[in-house]
Amino acid sequence: MRGMPVDLQNIYCYQHDEGLSVSTEKIGSLLREMADSGYAPDLILVRGDIAFDMLCQSGATKLADYPLIAFGLSHTPSDSLSLPFRKHNSVFIIDHINIEKNFELMNEIFPKQSRFVTVLDPEKNPTDLLLKNVVMRQMDRLNPDIYLNNIDCHLTKSEFTEACDSGLIGLFSLSAWSSSDNSDKGYDPTKDLFYKLSANRAIFFKQDHITKFLAENPETDLFFSTKAEYIDSYDNCVGGYMCTTELAAMDVAARADEIFSGAYADEPATFAHSQNFFVNWQAIKTIRKASSLPENYLIRDIGFDERYPVLWIFLTISLTLLGLGITAYFISKILKTFRTNREVRKAEIESANKFIGIKQGLDFLLEHTNAYTWRFTPDNYVIFENPVRKVSLNDRLQEIDPFYRQKLSDVYMASEPGLYEAQYFGAVVPDGDKHWFEMRLFVSRLPNGEIEKNGFTISIDKIKEMEAGVVESQRLLANAQEKNRFISAMSHEMRTPLNSIVGFAQLITTPGFVIQEDEREIMQEAVEQSGAELMKIIEDMLTLTHIDNSTLRMKVKPYLVDDLINHVLRKMREEFNAHNTRLVVNEGMETSMINVDKNIFTIILENIIGNALKFSDKGSELTIGWSDKASTINIFVRDRGIGMDKQQQMLAFHRFYQADPFSQGTGLGLSVAKEYAERMGGKIECESELGKGSTFTVIFERYEAEDIQ
Repeated sequence: MRGMPVDLQNIYCYQHDEGLSVSTEKIGSLLREMADSGYAPDLILVRGDIAFDMLCQSGATKLADYPLIAFGLSHTPSDSLSLPFRKHNSVFIIDHINIEKNFELMNEIFPKQSRFVTVLDPEKNPTDLLLKNVVMRQMDRLNPDIYLNNIDCHLTKSEFTEACDSGLIGLFSLSAWSSSDNSDKGYDPTKDLFYKLSANRAIFFKQDHITKFLAENPETDLFFSTKAEYIDSYDNCVGGYMCTTELAAMDVAARADEIFSGAYADEPATFAHSQNFFVNWQAIKTIRKASSLPENYLIRDIGFDERYPVLWIFLTISLTLLGLGITAYFISKILKTFRTNREVRKAEIESANKFIGIKQGLDFLLEHTNAYTWRFTPDNYVIFENPVRKVSLNDRLQEIDPFYRQKLSDVYMASEPGLYEAQYFGAVVPDGDKHWFEMRLFVSRLPNGEIEKNGFTISIDKIKEMEAGVVESQRLLANAQEKNRFISAMSHEMRTPLNSIVGFAQLITTPGFVIQEDEREIMQEAVEQSGAELMKIIEDMLTLTHIDNSTLRMKVKPYLVDDLINHVLRKMREEFNAHNTRLVVNEGMETSMINVDKNIFTIILENIIGNALKFSDKGSELTIGWSDKASTINIFVRDRGIGMDKQQQMLAFHRFYQADPFSQGTGLGLSVAKEYAERMGGKIECESELGKGSTFTVIFERYEAEDIQ
């Protein structure tokens, strides 16, 4: 009841073998004892005609001031009934019998069955008399050309059988026929009670010791009922058009909520129970397929695999293949990471050994390599002392690699006292072999104020080799760390859709779980969406594997830009519709052509457009087009989304970077697009302004007509 905590106490259940008078006295005694002890319930719930009659006759007048809900009644209580409860603040919920709906269900399950029997004893049971009148009135309203009403057994067995064999669907009462004078001569119906039940399909409109005895007897075949108690308790109860226990509980909860709100403080109210077609799958699964039943039937105790076998097979195969694919992928990643880590550790050990011997290495360099001392004169000459050689500054710079000439010139021309250092690649003598050198210049001021410049130069080839080794080790370590981040990111991104698929699969395979059509469609849509997300993640992973392992094979040939873009737009039509995107296409020249791999170009543009849709509001404008430049074709995608600041633009093409870390995705889309474009000789540029949107431009060289020939 809208989240209200409930303390529900069941104080008494009627036992058939006690008799009504004994049970009535017993429940009256219990109620009086509870009232005398100060027990004050907020609400009294009574289920069924027998329990309600016993409560009315119990004489428990001390509980008369408490609200009452009597539900599961076969008829509205008579005004002449002497109730110990107040007429107001009481609700009666009637479980009406719908003969036509039950015939509809029975004909659906057993289309060739024409004779149906029920059990009513109106001469001995007043409640059965009311039920008989209800059934009679409803049968009289049905089409007599289709349905035969023999509840009062005015036809003999042979007459009834002959009429049903002619095509009519008949209903008669077993107890009434047994006591009728119209039975065939010499025919004793009580002797073949179970024969009637097996030859004529039974439907029970009530619950008492007689119907309970018949339902529990092993000779009783499948039967129908309008009472939920039978379908809850017996596997041979096919079902019926009824108010199930679940529907009754919801009806009671709704009425209780209204009572506590004071809705019926002035006078009692009467309602009808909610009803629906309800079928027990365990009773009919050997004679009917679930797919052949109408969609509006509520089916009890049916597994998802039986209700939707095709979808179940699809999900089973998909999840199996997905699990095998993921397992194989991660095994390969683990093995590759292990090999990479082993190489990194080996490189680290080698680098450490090199660093341990730095001092010995430097001593070795000073002893076995060329070291030169020199001085720089005020007239811009460099004078080497061993061997003695004098060379002008301009000639000296010509011996240096052009990249380092300006740097060394600045060092030579330093005028402030101090130590100046520089590394360069060049030769010491004209036309000599070029090596790596480190130069140190000491500038000092003499007492007379003049500047003196002295220096030395030493070969550092070995040091450069060691530095290169360190850089390579760091590169291997960085690659290993990036792969670890990759595995972590993929595990996180795959967990959410995989949990969704597994969760829905567990939910819908729970025994006894009843699924509505709209719920099934929602679950199916969620599973399909999660599967699509997993496929996208796996595609990104395979793409990176191709790129990193240099296994990418491209089939490059010339295409019209117009055809390429229209191909992508057609492929992404559903995504545009889902985002309600206002698409604007700015076409360039119809003859514009570029030389690309069509599939890879499609991936590039899909990733860029998908990124634009991801960070744009639904219904916003997206512009796609191309323009012809002097020697290039610029294909652009412009959105009106959230935009990026300068720092985000610098990181946009980095692997695993996400502007919004809480958004769905791996952070690989733009990175993959950039690397693919560069592999085909193109590039991608980005222009963006925070809060106004972004423009991504893919640039390829124009493919001219003569190039095609």
